[in-house]
Order: sequence, then structure tokens, then C-alpha cells
Amino acid sequence: MHNNPDPVDSVHVEVRVFGEALDPAEVAALLGSMPSSACRKGEMENGGAPPAETGKWVLESDLPPSADLEEHIESLLSKLSNDPDEWASLTNRFVAEVFCRLRLGSANEGFDLSPRLAKSLAKRGLALNVEITGPDAAAS
Repeated sequence: MHNNPDPVDSVHVEVRVFGEALDPAEVAALLGSMPSSACRKGEMENGGAPPAETGKWVLESDLPPSADLEEHIESLLSKLSNDPDEWASLTNRFVAEVFCRLRLGSANEGFDLSPRLAKSLAKRGLALNVEITGPDAAAS
């Protein structure tokens, strides 16, 4: 097991689903949760942004940025279906992932994922997309 010298400074996690023909209402019904944000391809995104290039459905973690990465992911997954057939229906048609943005406070920080959580992600067909910024990067 990897022992981290310090915890990660700041964590942001979201489950994201993208696709050309994505219908946010269908994804919400399939996964059993309303998204934090969503749109169909071509719809205007929030705040006058240009029309969306693809459909998207996003559920953001509501835990504080100081919470552990695994806690964020488990919290999100607990709000969503755990039926592998429903996830297969989704991942066969769309791109689905757990996106994690980690801001490190020093160069020697890191994180672990338990085998149980890795299995849970794999069972759902979810990729893990991790963006790591250093201690001098501006908070996003």
C-alpha cells in the first residue's frame, strides 16, 4: 500500500456522461439521479456560452474539497444506480467517466484507490480521468 506523506490539498469530483444523441432526462432516469448540469447537443450552456458541441450529463460531488478522493467517488456512486445492465446500456452508447481534479500542496502528495472502489468503477464501465495540478497552480 502506498503511504502518502501529505493529503491532497483540494479535490473536485464529478461523474460525466457525453454523447452526440445524449438525452439528459434519459440518463437521469437510467441512473436514478438528477444532474448538477446537463444539456443536449446544440443547446446553449450556462451563462451565454456557445452551444454545446455534444450532449452532456454531469453530477458533481457535494463534499467539501478537503474530503478524501475515495470519499468523493463513493458519495457520487451511492447516488447512482449500481445495476450493471443499466450502466452497460449507457456506456455502450456514450462516454462515461469519473473526472477528478486534484490540487497538490507539495510535490510528494498522491492518492490511492482501494481494490473495492476500482472494482465498483469497472463494474459500471466507468473510466477514471484524473487531472493533477501542482501547489502553485491557481485554484479552479
